[in-house]
Amino acid sequence: MSNSVVPLASTILSELKEQLSQAGFHRVPREPMFARDQAGRKEIFWLIYTRDPQSAEVSATVAVAFESIEVLMREASGLYHNPGNYTMSLAKDVWRIDPGMQTIIRTADDLPAVIGTLMRAWQEFGLPFYERFKTVRDVAEYMTPSTVGFGNTPINCSVGAIAKRQCGSADYAEFVEFCRGRLKGISDGFYLRRFDALIERLS
Repeated sequence: MSNSVVPLASTILSELKEQLSQAGFHRVPREPMFARDQAGRKEIFWLIYTRDPQSAEVSATVAVAFESIEVLMREASGLYHNPGNYTMSLAKDVWRIDPGMQTIIRTADDLPAVIGTLMRAWQEFGLPFYERFKTVRDVAEYMTPSTVGFGNTPINCSVGAIAKRQCGSADYAEFVEFCRGRLKGISDGFYLRRFDALIERLS
């Protein structure tokens, strides 16, 4: 990010912290991220910056993290997991879903509009997403052969397998076999070997 907009980015984070704290969110240290802790679950609102020498585009994404899944992702999957350790996120940044959510910051005059748009993104995308994925079973039911390809397939396969196993989902074995087939052709089986190690751990 250009030096001219770094102080403005800090102001955005400070303003969002003040507003989101009223809903129980806190700033995640050293990240442009806010989180709200629930019982075994975390709701995340994450700012995303792209920059040029004189300005920065600011957007956001939303995510949830389930500790019971994240423990196994860290310890058993052998995969590099997402920064911030989130389990599920929007497949795209909010502005790619709604171009009206794209904001550009050049000067302090842009701050009110940028902050307002980001808060609208949290309300219109974040709140429904947090409601959609409130339980591990919600994740298990979402992860199917038709959805694992949205985003990072190896990670989605691992997250889906863990969630389905923890919930005793009837389609666990079918899902695992589907993922094995998908992962077999990626990176010469690199991810398949790690997926099989995870499945052995889940057995």
